[in-house]
Amino acid sequence: MLNTKNIRFSYGSKEFAFPDFEIESGDKLLISGQSGCGKTTLLHLLAGLISPKSGEIIFQNQSFSQLKSNQRDRIRTQQMGLVWQHLVFVSTLTLMEQIQQTAVWAGKTVDSNQVVQLAESLDIQPDQLNHFPNQLSGGERQRMAVLRAIVHQPKLLLVDEASSHLDDTRTQQLMELLNKAVEQTQAALVFVSHDQRIQPYFSKEVRL
Repeated sequence: MLNTKNIRFSYGSKEFAFPDFEIESGDKLLISGQSGCGKTTLLHLLAGLISPKSGEIIFQNQSFSQLKSNQRDRIRTQQMGLVWQHLVFVSTLTLMEQIQQTAVWAGKTVDSNQVVQLAESLDIQPDQLNHFPNQLSGGERQRMAVLRAIVHQPKLLLVDEASSHLDDTRTQQLMELLNKAVEQTQAALVFVSHDQRIQPYFSKEVRL
């Protein structure tokens, strides 16, 4: 589904050379390493938010890194789900409205009953979907971020440093939630983190 070949990227005089890897549907890959080693940069490359200086990113049998930016945008919207370290929601929309909008951007339509069913499978209470972001706790918003990322059944789920500021209990809850999400959608999961606590949850690891 996704593989990289000789990826390099540079910020000014600082250059990153990333190892090659390959993942398939259902795989769970941890990209680990200390701060400053390029973990988030690699995730941005995989998401098509930036382009490599050289090398190739092959996604769904096409050279993703060689596509035009609008083509990458369309693929990212339709076939990827992203959960960032700093969660961003639209404060004036309910969670249900935001989740349904994500599906619309992906070219799909989901009614409220479908969203409720998916939410319940991820241990999210249906009444929480009608709340605004500022009415939820940090842990509840994180669950909503995962739900929003998978509602359109993406092929690839990309997660950035989501456990860094969580205690052990909430870290376990997050990983169990992501495992459920992967099982629900048969997506591949790429999780970028320096948090060693989450290693047991992954079948593959790339260290930078």
